[in-house]
Order: sequence, then C-alpha cells, then structure tokens
Amino acid sequence: MAYLKESKNVLVLEDIQRYRDTLVEMISSLGFNPLAATSREEFIGLFRQNDYFAVILDNNVPYDSGGEIKADVGINLVMNFISKEPEVRIALHTEGYRTQEIEDFVKKGLIYVKKPASLDDIKRVLL
Repeated sequence: MAYLKESKNVLVLEDIQRYRDTLVEMISSLGFNPLAATSREEFIGLFRQNDYFAVILDNNVPYDSGGEIKADVGINLVMNFISKEPEVRIALHTEGYRTQEIEDFVKKGLIYVKKPASLDDIKRVLL
C-alpha cells in the first residue's frame, strides 16, 4: 500500500530468526505493530497489503522464499523507498560495513543499524 504517518505498522525484512524475533519484540514494546518477512518476495507481499510508518531491512537475504541468500537486497529496496516514499523512516539492519553506497543513502535519510540492534537503535528508527 503506502507510507502513512499515522500507521503503527513497521515492515521488517530479516531472514535470521533470532534477529527477527528480537526486532519484533523491541518494535512491539514501543507500541508498534511489526510485520516481518524472511525474503524479498514475502516482504513485497507485506508491502503491497499494508500501510506502514517505518521499514527495517536486512541487506543480505533470500530473494524469494526458500532461496539462497543474495547480497544487497536491502539496499536495493532502500533505493526504491527513498525515491518513492521520502517521508518513510527506513533503516538498514546489517552485519556488513558501511559502504560508500550506504553512506550516500544515509545522507538521504537512511538510518544505519549494525546487527544486533539494541532497543536504543530501534527507538532511533521509530521515535
């Protein structure tokens, strides 16, 4: 659907269960409704069916359900969000280092969150 400032939905793309569960718990504790996906395909389904306030993306995840992990899936989604939904709060949650490409998006509003995220990191994204 689309970004909605009043929405409590937070779209999450994270394929590793322990990180996903932790993100879901922290997001919920802040009064938001996490909608979590494990692949780009699943994430796109959530994106098409729900309004959202914020997006938290892992960078290296499967492209489709049950598929192999692909590099830079998250950052490619970031490009689309920043160009089409400039008001959305968007974070890249990754174990990777801050590349020049990530730095360029940070200048455009991306919030970089190194794994594992802390509650303070998630507050920085949502509050």
